[in-house]
Amino acid sequence: MLADFLASTPLLSESWRLCNLATANSPQSFVVDQVGSIGYVAFSGTLFVSGSDPSFKNLVRLPVHDVAGNDLFVPLHDQNEGEEPVMVQGALLRIFENIYSDPSFQNQVSFLPR
Repeated sequence: MLADFLASTPLLSESWRLCNLATANSPQSFVVDQVGSIGYVAFSGTLFVSGSDPSFKNLVRLPVHDVAGNDLFVPLHDQNEGEEPVMVQGALLRIFENIYSDPSFQNQVSFLPR
């Protein structure tokens, strides 16, 4: 059911397109784009490979605060009792946290709707 829903939206095709664009045009970086009312941040595949380590497949609990102490992930911690915590891939979380603090990233995402 979830797969059918995702396939009926532009999420997968746009994500794939932007990741390919990031890999081709912005190695070791990212691209930001808006499609309709959705903001996308796509990371270069090269960035992931070069930034990976032996534990890149490990899932880690999403922290409440990012490495700079911002409350970036607080909305994702509003869980009902009994729900499992949000888990993310550790290597991608580290890459995102590094990019998030980059002024270039901040400038590119500032136009996205909030």
